[in-house]
Amino acid sequence: MAATNAIKPDGTKGGKKLMFFLPEAEMNDIGLLLANYMARVRQHHVTYLGPNVAFEMLRKYMKYTSRYPAVYFSPAIQPHLKKFQNI
Repeated sequence: MAATNAIKPDGTKGGKKLMFFLPEAEMNDIGLLLANYMARVRQHHVTYLGPNVAFEMLRKYMKYTSRYPAVYFSPAIQPHLKKFQNI
């Protein structure tokens, strides 16, 4: 994880702004870690929130940051999609 976080976008390739997280009760973050690494290597600006992110905390975070064009999460989010539509 520390080596992945050391990968910084150089600012010349116009990387996208991405936020990666897993919803509440989702702890299997292997895919999330891989996606984080792959995005950083491709010079995207990544905010990694990690696994088990509470919906209310995500809502508060999104309120004080600019919108993200892409968000990564697991298929386990399907039952909770309505909660995310209003964020």
